Amino acid sequence: FTDTGRGDLGKLRKLVEEVTGPVPKQPDALRSALEQRLPTDAKQLRALTIELALLLQRSQQSNRSRSQMQRGRAQGGNGAGRSGTGRSGTGRDRAGGNRQGQNKPPAGKPRQGKAPQDAELLALLRRAIQKAAAKDELDAVFAAVDKRVGENAELRSQAVEMFKLQASLEYGNEDSQKRAKAYVKKHGSK
Repeated sequence: FTDTGRGDLGKLRKLVEEVTGPVPKQPDALRSALEQRLPTDAKQLRALTIELALLLQRSQQSNRSRSQMQRGRAQGGNGAGRSGTGRSGTGRDRAGGNRQGQNKPPAGKPRQGKAPQDAELLALLRRAIQKAAAKDELDAVFAAVDKRVGENAELRSQAVEMFKLQASLEYGNEDSQKRAKAYVKKHGSK
């Protein structure tokens, strides 16, 4: 799945339950099941707490972005707030794309690169261009790209092209764009 919605909940629940067994539907039963599965080691609990706090932060950032877009639509705007430029003032949507002209580079810059044909690399690119992607998420994405590409010259070429595309369209946050440019610089001449 790359873009799930409420209609996929039944399928997702079935897939999860194939691995974990039935997930309780009643809150008390669910709480009890979670308590039984929690680690008892203090270090493991601390690590789990940190991961959950980071997940909550990303979720809250995403919800704030959605709320701003919905307020903009309700006020007759283009879905990005009153000014029509979103929070950053760049005229970009929350996934990093240009709203006025999807997939068009900023004025005066030529579009470079292309989307990968490999579905796994495409899914990783989608994760890389999320404005709310934190450092740990980007670490995981770029490590997954390296793992997927391995020594495969064709996949490396596709990865270089996809990061050229990301950089030329200025998709993603500043950290992601910097990593994309570094990847192209490192692997583009091979």
